[in-house]
Amino acid sequence: MIALFALLAIGQTAATDPPPPDPSNDIIVRSIRKLDDWRAVLIFQDDTPTCRVVKSTGDAAIDAVGCATMVQCFVTTKPQFAALNNRALSASKRRSMRLAANRAMEECFKTTRRTMMVDLTNRRSALESKDRDR
Repeated sequence: MIALFALLAIGQTAATDPPPPDPSNDIIVRSIRKLDDWRAVLIFQDDTPTCRVVKSTGDAAIDAVGCATMVQCFVTTKPQFAALNNRALSASKRRSMRLAANRAMEECFKTTRRTMMVDLTNRRSALESKDRDR
C-alpha cells in the first residue's frame, strides 16, 4: 500500500521584505487547512482507485477536493512507486527512488490541492455574487 502524504511548504521571506498578509484571512488557506484533520483511504477495484472519506471536514465540496487530489496524485505517481518493486535495485537506489517518489507525491498534493481549492473558491464566490444580485 502506498502511503500518501501532503506537506504544505512555507516560504521564507528576506528581512527587508514586507511581512506577508495574515494567511488566516485568506479563504483559500482556511479551506486548505480544513483538510489538515481530514482522512480518507483509496480503495482499488480493477486497479482503479476510489476515495472513501474516513473523517470529513464537514464540507462535502472540500472533501471532494481532498479525494480528487488523492486519486489524481496516486495515478500520477503510481509508476514511480511501482518501480520500487524491482528486486534488482540496491537498497540505496531503492531509498533514493522512494525519496524522489515521495517528493513527487508531496509536490502533486500541494499544487493539485491548491489549484482545486482556488477553483472551488471561485465557483462559490460566483454563486454568492449571483445570489446577491438577485
